[in-house]
Amino acid sequence: MLSRLFRRLRPPVAAPPAVEDPLPGREQRLAERLLEDEALRGDLDDATWQPIQDWLLAVVKRVAASTAGLDDTAAQPILDQAQARLRAAVVALGEALAAGPAAPDFIQRLEAVQGELRPPIVDGARAGQARSALRSVAVDVAGAGADRATAAQRLVSAIELGGNSRSAAPPGNRA
Repeated sequence: MLSRLFRRLRPPVAAPPAVEDPLPGREQRLAERLLEDEALRGDLDDATWQPIQDWLLAVVKRVAASTAGLDDTAAQPILDQAQARLRAAVVALGEALAAGPAAPDFIQRLEAVQGELRPPIVDGARAGQARSALRSVAVDVAGAGADRATAAQRLVSAIELGGNSRSAAPPGNRA
């Protein structure tokens, strides 16, 4: 009986404060910084921009996930580097697509994209494969005279499948 009385008088043990998962916030901030940059989309129509945006958001999700276990100070350089690489890759991709797959310098324009296909936006072990896949598809779409939207879908699919071992389907086609 005395022990029950002591338990009543003892203040309740406070639960430890919940630790908020920082990953969704990091992902959201990185996505917002990129998507608010109007230079990324340029003059691309919706059909051409959509696969690029889908790829961009898939990369943002992976990059944010790669910072799991890091505090914000340690995660920020990774996020900043991803933002810079993604921005450069998307701008170059958009400029190549705006010129069109039939442009005589289409494949050369995509060399700037290839240069950005390094960590953290693609898996380091697969970066060479992503660059090779992009080059191969660029030649195919240029030779076939593909429209911009088809070219965009094929190019980002090549990058995604070549540069990320966890991808099973092109961006926008995941179950």
